Amino acid sequence: MNQNPTSKYIFTFTILNGIVLFLLMLRYAKYMNFVNGFETVLYLVPAVFGNAFLVSFIVAILFFYPLSLLKVSKKNISIWMILIASIGILLILLDFEVYAQYKIHLNGIIFKMFVKAGNEIFHFSWFSWMITGIIAVIIFIMEYFLSIISNKIVEGKIITKKVKRIFLIVWLLAFLSGNFLHAKADVIVERPILSVARHLPLYYPLTIKRFLTKYHLIDLSKIQKHKTFKFKENKNAVLDYPKHKLLFKEQNDSLNIVFIVLDCWRFDMLTKEITPNIYQFIKEKNILKFNKHYSGGNGTRIGIFTLFYGLYGTYWNAFSDEQIPPVLMDEIIKRNYQVGIFASATLTIPPFNRTIFKNVPNLRTESKGKTASEKDINALEDWKVFMNKLNNKKPFFSFLFFDSIHAYDIPKNYPKKFKPYWERVDHVKLNNNFNPLPYKNRYKTSANFVDSLVGDILNVLRNKNLLKKTVVIITGDHGEEFNENKKNYWGHGGNYTKYEVQVPLIIHLPGIKSKEYNYWTNHTDVVPTIMENVLHIKNPPEDYSNGKTLLKNPNRKWMVAGGYFNYSIIEKNTITLSFPSGAYEVQDTSCNVLDKDINYKFLKDILNETSRFYK
Repeated sequence: MNQNPTSKYIFTFTILNGIVLFLLMLRYAKYMNFVNGFETVLYLVPAVFGNAFLVSFIVAILFFYPLSLLKVSKKNISIWMILIASIGILLILLDFEVYAQYKIHLNGIIFKMFVKAGNEIFHFSWFSWMITGIIAVIIFIMEYFLSIISNKIVEGKIITKKVKRIFLIVWLLAFLSGNFLHAKADVIVERPILSVARHLPLYYPLTIKRFLTKYHLIDLSKIQKHKTFKFKENKNAVLDYPKHKLLFKEQNDSLNIVFIVLDCWRFDMLTKEITPNIYQFIKEKNILKFNKHYSGGNGTRIGIFTLFYGLYGTYWNAFSDEQIPPVLMDEIIKRNYQVGIFASATLTIPPFNRTIFKNVPNLRTESKGKTASEKDINALEDWKVFMNKLNNKKPFFSFLFFDSIHAYDIPKNYPKKFKPYWERVDHVKLNNNFNPLPYKNRYKTSANFVDSLVGDILNVLRNKNLLKKTVVIITGDHGEEFNENKKNYWGHGGNYTKYEVQVPLIIHLPGIKSKEYNYWTNHTDVVPTIMENVLHIKNPPEDYSNGKTLLKNPNRKWMVAGGYFNYSIIEKNTITLSFPSGAYEVQDTSCNVLDKDINYKFLKDILNETSRFYK
């Protein structure tokens, strides 16, 4: 590095920001369940120290030093450095808030979702934006003072060549020791250290097992002794779906099919007070109610995928890449059903327009309105128009997807039945000590509003005398959490406890007596149930689904659930998380990490099911 004053100033400013990053990154330690052994702590400090200053140095090399080489004035360099550093620190703070609630780091997928469908997926109040703006200003002021301090340090000649050399040696030792310990842990699968590593943002530690295996320097099978577990999720795999040609019995009349999906509707929100119309519907004829029903995921993408394909979410990437629609929709279109798709949220993010509904003619991909409740109402009104134009001599299929619960939204003058009520959702206030009651009451109010829309749908079917020949499926795509496990999880996408994946399922099935079911069922079971009882398929479910028919107890001992970044095996008393690296973590049903191994009893069956539809 040059020893001119500008270079010294840049170096000093970089070091001060490295200290800030180090302190901010240490905060993630509160989510590291395994920071309890000497070696783990010995790894944590140099890992965070080495990573924080590495990030700071990279920013300086990419942005700060080039400015000095271009002979930009020191004043302008200072302005750019303050601005860039402020943005970086703000992103780290935002990442921490996101991670605190969802245990997900900011990444390209999150930013892409925010840019392309921000209002559909993320809902921020004006107050949240205001707080973010205030924090941004505070950070800018802090960076301004760090700039002044850097100048004072340079003028005082505190950063000598010797001091710089000592610091770089200390940093290099910390960086190398952290990476060495992680590389060692990666080879022999020391889960405590691997668990620490995945919590840190912008951290990509050294892994050498692929190199050692390639040159036959180690035998992983002997060293690891089955300490890793990874689902097969090959985006480039060729699919073998369905396994055999589908055959159907002849039938005279076809039943209509109506899917009604409520975004974020969790299992305990089907009550007389919250959802009175759906609750009343349960008392009618031919109603099947499933009390222990689970979605296939903790987010919309995998939840809807598993519902329509009857496959585990591990197949999502392959189906999305090959743009193969589900056999259910193929058969619906082949039979010349009148198809109407009415989703409040956009069907392009996630790309359901290129997967589930790819072959639907004149596909309606979005709803009109500025708010979720306005879009929900628009979807309902368009559905009513669709119903009024039906050819009564042909069956119809419709899908309605309401988003207001996800957005905690209601129309302006809608009564707020549940009190106390949180008038303004401020995500920055959510923490482990926050009282969830007003927030939860707002959620219940939104569910109550969406229930009124479902009531309108059911009334249309009743008034047109269609229920006797219409299958109606009412469910949620995933649940919603309000820190019930006291781990600071809010919303969904953070874990696989019942609050995020257990949802209601009610099916009106003409010809079948009303009944409640208390065994485990899954979204993957819905397609086989429709294929067998409505479309009268001859093939067994194994030819096209991971699920079983809902009407027969499958004696299920485990379920696979997926999210955006990992997958899980849900059993009666444990939840095993599988990460892309092959590392895994066993938790109890309240997200407490257990010091135990994966249950190998079902592992072979699980791996077979999650790879069966690949060639």
